[in-house]
Amino acid sequence: MRKQAGFVLIELMLVVAIIGILASVSLASYQQYTIRARVVESLTFLTMAKSTVAENLVLSNGTGLNNCEGVNLVQIDSSTENIESSACDNLSGALAVTTTPKAGGIDIFLTPIFTSSNVTWVCEVNDLENYSLVPAECRN
Repeated sequence: MRKQAGFVLIELMLVVAIIGILASVSLASYQQYTIRARVVESLTFLTMAKSTVAENLVLSNGTGLNNCEGVNLVQIDSSTENIESSACDNLSGALAVTTTPKAGGIDIFLTPIFTSSNVTWVCEVNDLENYSLVPAECRN
């Protein structure tokens, strides 16, 4: 009886095939995770604008026409490579951000709701194709 030393070629090929399958699945998940992180980063940069708009709404008791006064969107657009553009509607105080293609190219809208000196934000996304790439609060 001969003693077996090492692995047979078929066994080694099977292990390599299994590792290849696992790597391809994990690479796709990693790419989606990276895009999600870029989208969240673009929303994080709107935090300062959100607080400025909320302050303007509270000071004007929800009736102000210059709700975007003091919001520096140029600084937001140039702060990161993940934001293509951002905008603020002076009348309603709604904020919009468009991410770069590297970050999914997603349009996200933040709308303030003013109720008795309290401001809450509603997040919406019109692009259902990239629905899984936005934070849970924006999936309505």
